[in-house]
Amino acid sequence: MAKLRIGVAGLHHWYSAIPFVKSAINSNSVSLIAIAHEDKEQLDDVLGSLDDGSITTFTDPLEMVMREDIDVVASFLPTNRNAAVCVAALESGKHVISTKPVAFTVDEASRVRDAVQQSGRFFWGYETYQRQLPWVKQVKAWVDSGKLGAVRTITWQSHSGLPRRWHDSSCLGWWVDANQAPGGAWIDHAIYHLDVSCYLLDSDPTDVSGVAGNLRYKDLSLEDYGTASFTFESDCVVNIEDTWIATLPFGTRFSLLADEGWIKYNVGEPTITYRTRAMKQPEVVKISTEGPNIVEIVAQEIAQGVSGLKNASDSLRNLDWCLRFYQKAERM
Repeated sequence: MAKLRIGVAGLHHWYSAIPFVKSAINSNSVSLIAIAHEDKEQLDDVLGSLDDGSITTFTDPLEMVMREDIDVVASFLPTNRNAAVCVAALESGKHVISTKPVAFTVDEASRVRDAVQQSGRFFWGYETYQRQLPWVKQVKAWVDSGKLGAVRTITWQSHSGLPRRWHDSSCLGWWVDANQAPGGAWIDHAIYHLDVSCYLLDSDPTDVSGVAGNLRYKDLSLEDYGTASFTFESDCVVNIEDTWIATLPFGTRFSLLADEGWIKYNVGEPTITYRTRAMKQPEVVKISTEGPNIVEIVAQEIAQGVSGLKNASDSLRNLDWCLRFYQKAERM
């Protein structure tokens, strides 16, 4: 089977873009043939680490999207530019891998979803990748087994530092600019946590409340702190606190409380702890900390003809509820 030919639109979300590019270069399923990025210094930095002179470069992502020798467009653009490139790629017959969030507004995200439906092309949103993490799969298996009973609360707490412009830079990146991102510290990671919660519960939110504002960095145009409380159709409450106020990355904690047991996990650690009513004491289970290979997962789903419509609908839902939080949150 011929390899899928991938073009990368933007390296702006470098936390995801650089690992993706390196994974694509080492893949047996895809060929990385083009990268579009306007910052030559950053582009040269990435190309220099790949030792591959066959990659065509562009400054304009839309120019790259129109290439007929590209099958998949992977977009890592700032949020305010992402939806237009995704729609253009879909309308030109390309599959799409999208950064998170997929769009700046719900209307833009709806246009992406509609373009997926009309084109029949595959779509995959980056905020869904945590479903593939080994610990999430383990929690999902325990929840689905019924041994924990009905899930009543899920709690996420994640603290990190301010997002940097580039991996070797101390300057702040586009994430802190209200003209380029629809939210700050909270949506930065909460969009992952909301998606995983929906996945674990097989349920969607029905309401949200919370608090958002600036605890530490008063001059930012976007919040450095947010805490949300979602109610779900399944009668579960999901609490999500995400911040940029840590001096050093602090990590993420997850806990789940159900009628017949509980689960606790510090994300990134090699063990996860759970207990059910039938157990005399908690059990500590070894868990892999290896991340999923997004390139291979997407390539396999495209080869299998998996529809991208549900994925696009999930990305629309995730953005919609994150924006509802900002609309309803009490401002500090």
